[in-house]
Amino acid sequence: MEIQTQAVVLVKKDDRTYSFVCANNSTLGEVYDVIQEMRSYIFERIKEVEQKQNEKKIEPMQEAQ
Repeated sequence: MEIQTQAVVLVKKDDRTYSFVCANNSTLGEVYDVIQEMRSYIFERIKEVEQKQNEKKIEPMQEAQ
């Protein structure tokens, strides 16, 4: 059995609560770096979804020509 102490950062947005769990001994610099990595991942996923949506919009227009 392993017992760990963790730190949790909670952010409330409207009626939802978001949490970030990290080791209790994490430095703020390390937490910042990890959050930036997560942010980059989310931005990339948003770009992929937008690109797919744009491709779907273009395809019917090309077929009509």
